[in-house]
Amino acid sequence: MIKRRLFKFKKTSDKNIEDLMNNRLWISNLYLMNDPMDLAFFVDSKKVKIDFDNNDVIKFQAHITKHIFCASFTTVFSNKRLWNYYSDGFFGFALGYKPTDIRKSINALNLQSIEDKITYANTRFDYTNLFRAFLQRKNMQIPIPQKSLFTKDKSWSEEKEYRFSIQNPIFKVDDKGFKLLNVKPCVIYVGYKIKKDALFSIISYCEKNNIPLNVYMPKFDSKELGFQNIKFFNLLLD
Repeated sequence: MIKRRLFKFKKTSDKNIEDLMNNRLWISNLYLMNDPMDLAFFVDSKKVKIDFDNNDVIKFQAHITKHIFCASFTTVFSNKRLWNYYSDGFFGFALGYKPTDIRKSINALNLQSIEDKITYANTRFDYTNLFRAFLQRKNMQIPIPQKSLFTKDKSWSEEKEYRFSIQNPIFKVDDKGFKLLNVKPCVIYVGYKIKKDALFSIISYCEKNNIPLNVYMPKFDSKELGFQNIKFFNLLLD
C-alpha cells in the first residue's frame, strides 16, 4: 500500500476547474480509458467450443470494462509525456493527493476497492471461462484475475501508474463514471502555459485551502533540455 503522493493530470476546462473548487474527482469506467487493451486479457479460441467472431469479443470486452471503475494516478509529476498528453501540452495542471485521502473518499461512498501499482509487461491473462459464460448468457460470477487489472503493456511504463480498481453493483453498466467527494489535493502544479483565468481560480483555491502551488516549466536558461519546478507559493509545510 503506497504512502507517497499520487498525481492526477487535468486539462483546463470549466468542468475540471469546477470539480477542483468543490473537491471532487472524476473516476471513469475502464471502458473509456485511453488504452484499448487496458484490461490485460486473452481468449483461447480452442477452449471456447462455441462459435464466435471478433464482434463477440469486442462486446465481451465492453461488458466487462463498463463494470469496472478505475482511479488512476501517477507517482511522478515531473514527466514531459504526462504533461504533454494529459494536461493539453502544459496548458493544464496536476493535482497531488495523499493516498489516505483517496481511500477515505472511496470508503465514504461505501465502495470496495483494490489498489496496486501497475506492472508493465507483455503479459495477458486467460478470460476464456468468463467469455464462454458471456456467450451462453450465464451469470458471470467467475472472478476476474486480479493481476489483469494491474498489468499494462511495457510501452506505457513511463507513466508509473498507481491504480484503485473499484467494482460495485450500485453502478449501472451504462454509467460512464462517478465522482469522489470531499477529496482535496495537498499540492498543485500548473503548466507554465495555463490561461490566466484558470490560474487565478487555482490561486484563490490554494490560498483558501492552504495548499502549496507550483509552476512546472522548461529550463529556458540552459543549453541542456530539461524542466524545472518553481514554487509559486508555499502556504503549507507538510
